[in-house]
Amino acid sequence: METLSLLQQQEGAEIVPPVAIVVKDALHMLEVDTLEDLKQCLRTHQSHLAEIRPFGQNYDNGGNNCVFLGGFLQFLAPGVAAKIRQVGHVAWTHAGWSEFVPPLHTVHPDGYKDPLEAGIRTSDHISYEGWEALGPHKDSDSLYTVLVMLSNPDDYDGGEFHMQVDRS
Repeated sequence: METLSLLQQQEGAEIVPPVAIVVKDALHMLEVDTLEDLKQCLRTHQSHLAEIRPFGQNYDNGGNNCVFLGGFLQFLAPGVAAKIRQVGHVAWTHAGWSEFVPPLHTVHPDGYKDPLEAGIRTSDHISYEGWEALGPHKDSDSLYTVLVMLSNPDDYDGGEFHMQVDRS
């Protein structure tokens, strides 16, 4: 694993922790294949765990296809789940999030836990086949989000990523 870059914001004279970390080559190809196999198995044998999700109001063709891996990832592929937590740990350590203690009125008054200790609340396999783009949407209620891109970066075309951090 190699940490590529930090995205960091500055508020006045105070530097706040980075809000995003990029880790290159986080998973081995065998681990990627395991995730793909698990997704296909659940889509085939547990079809209620697969969903086609349009996103955004007034957005013609934005959305994704989701297979909810949930606890199946931890139960059937514990090594891959451990590796994903390890990637979170690498980012957490590199960013210095262990040193960041949010204001007392937030939901996490003791600071952010090491992802190795926090575990995995949910895991999804997301694909965009049939969609022009993801479309505007809001993710919330997570301490961390670990996104593992399974495609070759050369296969990506265009795209923008915007993040709004609620510092209240």
